[in-house]
Amino acid sequence: MEEKYYTIGEVASKLEVHTKTVRRYIYNGKIQALKVGGQWRIYQGALDKYYESSKYPSDKETVSQDDFCIFMDGQNRTTNDKLQVCSIIDYYVDQQEEAKPIAYEITDVIMSMEGQDKYRFNYVYDAAEKRVRFVLWGNGAFMEAVAKRLKKFDGKLEP
Repeated sequence: MEEKYYTIGEVASKLEVHTKTVRRYIYNGKIQALKVGGQWRIYQGALDKYYESSKYPSDKETVSQDDFCIFMDGQNRTTNDKLQVCSIIDYYVDQQEEAKPIAYEITDVIMSMEGQDKYRFNYVYDAAEKRVRFVLWGNGAFMEAVAKRLKKFDGKLEP
């Protein structure tokens, strides 16, 4: 029986990332792929291997670590505002659960702002580094509001 294969676009859709992120995964060896007729193809077995090795969850509470690169490439525009801001917040914790209060604060900021669809954040937990990395997108007012809300976490080792 022939193994199923996917295009970069199909894999990007499955992983809910940009096609440039999938290409980076291929070039960095995170996902094995073959060139067929000059185009990349990712076989189901390689995709399964990626899922297993990265423990990629199916929920939307995490984000590719390449999201900042996607923003830098101008591919993750969330609003037509003239000023676009992307920010990374690193929070060092022993367990992922400890970062929930920050996630709740950021969510609360988004819910309190007009045009909620203009603002976005995601995060990923790196167990080896004991770090939760939040990536935020929006405008200056959003970043200022988040910074004010997160002041209470400054210098604390525990939330």
